[in-house]
Amino acid sequence: MITIINVRPLETAIDFSATTESKVVPVDFGFSKELVRTLYKSFDQKLIPLSS
Repeated sequence: MITIINVRPLETAIDFSATTESKVVPVDFGFSKELVRTLYKSFDQKLIPLSS
């Protein structure tokens, strides 16, 4: 799930929530964490971050 919130004029916050559900193995082996990192990198290339 991606949540995008307008905090102030010209300032937007983006939040990610990622979970992997499996009936066989209840662990995603870091897939969700890597997915969120990839999404943040993609947004950083397209948007101007206020701080790092």
